[in-house]
Amino acid sequence: MNARPSVLVVLLAGSLTVASCQDEIVHTTTIVLSSPDGGTLSGFNCIEDDVQVGRRCLESCFKDCSHSCRATYPGLGGPAITRRLECVQGCFNATSPCYGTCTFGAASANGEPLSARANGKPLCAVVDLLRVGGEIECRSATRLATWCAERADHCAVIHRRVHCVPPLLEVPRDGGMGVASPVVDANYATLRDALRSHIAELMASAPDEWVLVRVMSTTQDRGELDDPRAADLDQVIGCSLSCPMTLSSRASVQLELDEGRFGYCREAAVRTCAALGTPDLPSALAALRL
Repeated sequence: MNARPSVLVVLLAGSLTVASCQDEIVHTTTIVLSSPDGGTLSGFNCIEDDVQVGRRCLESCFKDCSHSCRATYPGLGGPAITRRLECVQGCFNATSPCYGTCTFGAASANGEPLSARANGKPLCAVVDLLRVGGEIECRSATRLATWCAERADHCAVIHRRVHCVPPLLEVPRDGGMGVASPVVDANYATLRDALRSHIAELMASAPDEWVLVRVMSTTQDRGELDDPRAADLDQVIGCSLSCPMTLSSRASVQLELDEGRFGYCREAAVRTCAALGTPDLPSALAALRL
């Protein structure tokens, strides 16, 4: 019996359900929305990249380390000053604990939440199916982006649904995600419920090919979103990407960004996710690799 599958998309608490229907035969694929810290969907709890954050962390750590050396080896001469100098030099060498303490994720926990870009603005949620062009390994989002960057169409969007909501709660800009998380959680819940109510069906006939599922949120004008290649990456506040899949063969697919550090993902990873299917993908990918 030849059947034509359809695709249903429903966001329920923590899952995105894709149902492939073949006449009386129904196959459901559940895409689990999760993040490393168990909070909001990874890609919606991101912070802005800021190299100055890491620099300030290192400067502070080096200063504290030097003061500790002086306190540990007091005195102006003899073995004490020799040991103190060795200790201070150790604060700055490649094996210094400061370089571990001031990794991007640790230093950026107090960075400005990316979702604060949506303060006072309407927010649109976008659900896309993207053409992969074949079965590939799903080792990381960077690997998927590299594959797509090498394709002429950059993994083109073959189907899109959009739903927009009025401005949500103001996200605090100071204090990092530790302060902003309750508001981000509430805003994500509002967006999830709106999608559940208004984008229950993604498409009537699912493509018989390998695809990626992408969910992203953006402050870009609704009319501009009809052209998937015209994405304004500076207005995207969250983006999450599935592994390549065929809709009729998977029971469950994990949907998250894998660039998280201590539960906080990088702005560069969000931009790369949103750039799939657009001419901006190569430059976004290059920035991600820095």
